[in-house]
Amino acid sequence: MAGVSVRKKSGSSLLTPAMLSALADQSAKNSFSRSFVIRPDKGAKMADILAAINALRVSPKTDIRIEVDADLSVFVPKKPDPNAMPRPNPLFLLVNIDERSNISLNGEKEGIFPDTSKVEQHLNQIFQDRAKNGLSDTAVVISLAKGMTFANLVEIARAVRKAGSEAVSLQVDESGTMFEMEITKP
Repeated sequence: MAGVSVRKKSGSSLLTPAMLSALADQSAKNSFSRSFVIRPDKGAKMADILAAINALRVSPKTDIRIEVDADLSVFVPKKPDPNAMPRPNPLFLLVNIDERSNISLNGEKEGIFPDTSKVEQHLNQIFQDRAKNGLSDTAVVISLAKGMTFANLVEIARAVRKAGSEAVSLQVDESGTMFEMEITKP
């Protein structure tokens, strides 16, 4: 997990990958909850960040927060109920950045990363149109290729927020399991 440091929220000690797994196993077996803070380097790969999350996210009692900087944190929701049925959302917006850095919004090409101006303008127009029609939903899900870095996530999340989104989350598909991380101001 190169470039990713993990600490218990209540302490300042760094945790090794083996320690992460042991703590996660302990959390899964016990009735108490654990809180962790992940602080990735800007160059950390999304695959390494997901490895840390996967090592910790074995119990619905585990709270995980990824700290970016003073004004941006990424919260990892508790492990979902595997028996819950997902409900479709007709207002769903997905910003995807693929392996070739192509940006798309719900499948429509919006330029090449790092130029986020087109997707910002398109999202802003969508949010303005929604507001005119009495809709306040500005949620956006971001999907990044695993080769992208955490700095790339921060850059696209800030662009989506600049466009007017109040709820930004990250979707990463890891062997059939979906992770959504809400990006909010602390």
